[in-house]
Amino acid sequence: MLGLIVLADEDDCSASDGDLFNQSSARYAGDLNLRCFQFPEAVYPVSRYVSGLTALRPGHPEQIVFGAIVGVPTDLVANADAIDYGTILADPRMEQAPDPTMPSRLTPSCNVPGQGLAFPPVRITEVAQGLHGAGAHAVVQSICQEDFTGAMTAILNRLFDALDGVCPR
Repeated sequence: MLGLIVLADEDDCSASDGDLFNQSSARYAGDLNLRCFQFPEAVYPVSRYVSGLTALRPGHPEQIVFGAIVGVPTDLVANADAIDYGTILADPRMEQAPDPTMPSRLTPSCNVPGQGLAFPPVRITEVAQGLHGAGAHAVVQSICQEDFTGAMTAILNRLFDALDGVCPR
């Protein structure tokens, strides 16, 4: 079994070019907070993670459990047993765009008053979608939930589903 849990309030920014984070970069100018959005060619493709993770369990993607508690709006993941990645990714709140009220960041995708903001996790959701499509157990939940009980229950349920395939009860 291989289990991964991502807990993040921002999207993945796995840079294929380290210069992306160089504040004085001549190639990548602008605010550091927006560079992954502005220069998508400087980050690794999502397919790298889907193929890399499935390669760790060759022929047995069902032995992989990927749980993401990230900045998706809560209503998009209310039913953890019916996650529709296409609907999540198509939702306007998941659009990555500079925030007109604070141009040095992206527009938040969800907010927990008194706790903080989260930003559209497009790449992380695409990894979950790709792993699910490859036969792995994947679930996306919202970091903007007031309580993580539902998110952890959803991830544990995927783990139990995977274990049933390896060690039937």
